[in-house]
Parts: sequence; C-alpha cells; structure tokens
Amino acid sequence: MTPVSTVIMKKLKIIVVVAVLLITVTALRPSSHAATRRLKLQGPVMKAHFIDMGQANATLLEFPCGAVLIDAGAQDEEKVDELVRFFDDFFARRQDLGRTLKSIIITHNHIDHTRALKAIVGNVGHENINVERYIDHGMREGPGTGNPNWVREEKAEGNLDITIREIEEGSAQCGGQGIDRRGY
Repeated sequence: MTPVSTVIMKKLKIIVVVAVLLITVTALRPSSHAATRRLKLQGPVMKAHFIDMGQANATLLEFPCGAVLIDAGAQDEEKVDELVRFFDDFFARRQDLGRTLKSIIITHNHIDHTRALKAIVGNVGHENINVERYIDHGMREGPGTGNPNWVREEKAEGNLDITIREIEEGSAQCGGQGIDRRGY
C-alpha cells in the first residue's frame, strides 16, 4: 500500500467508527416523539397541561377525580378565547367532572396570570364552568388585580358560589419565612 492509500484507509475507518457510534447513540436515545405518545400507566395519574397562552401563564393539573387551574393568564383577547376553547374541549373529554374545576390558584395578581380569569369564572362566551375554590395572595391594588377583584365582588353580590381563600402575609410559612405579597 502506498502512503496515500494508508492515510485514506485510516480516515475511512475513522468515518465508519464515528458513523456506527452515531447510529448506536441515536438508536438508544428516546425518540423526540416520546413526549407526544400516550403512556399506559398504572393507578391514579396526574397530568399537567402547560397551555400556550403566549407571554402568559395557565397550567391545568388534571387528576382522576378533578382538575385545578394554576393561573389564568393570556397574552391578549385571542389567547383568552383559546383558553375558553381549551376548557370546552377538556370538559367534553372529561364529562365525569361535570364542568367543574376544584380550584383556581393565582400565583400573583399580574395581568399575565389573571387576564382570562373573568372569562373562565364568569362563563363568558362558553357553557358554564363551576369553580369550587379560588385562591390568591390577596393583592388588591396594581396591574392585574381587576379580574381577581371582580371575583371577590361577584362573590359578595351572591353571583358566584365559590369559596375564596386569600393567603395573607405571614399566614403561611415557607422555610421559616412568611409570604411577602408586595408583588414582583
């Protein structure tokens, strides 16, 4: 073999070894579609639905016995309508829940966490959704407080059959520290 042939053979061997390693690693790695496949799990399972609300937050925790919404944010009115459609589809699939959310939990009263709250609780533009409990940290002034304040006003006027729980400053402990609800 000539020196050029030897160099070519060495490079070819390296290419073959690298190709075999890439194929092996790719075959052993889970498919990118694994997240979208239905899993067959045993026993009670909680599913978390991270709902695309643009620059906002809304997460539905689905349990065998109920559902909890964490934040009802939406980037704009178009996203509010999308969240309403999401719940219509969700409750069409989960008829056993009787169009009832066990709780809505608002992490903090900023508009990107509360914009769709009135549409969900107030049943604006869709069939009735019942909400058993509403929980927030009690901030009543500032941006994003309009819809949470509306929930309180509707409850006070007897228009909503909902339990309101306000986590007050110092009422809950986390690592020995009370909750600071001054906002973010």
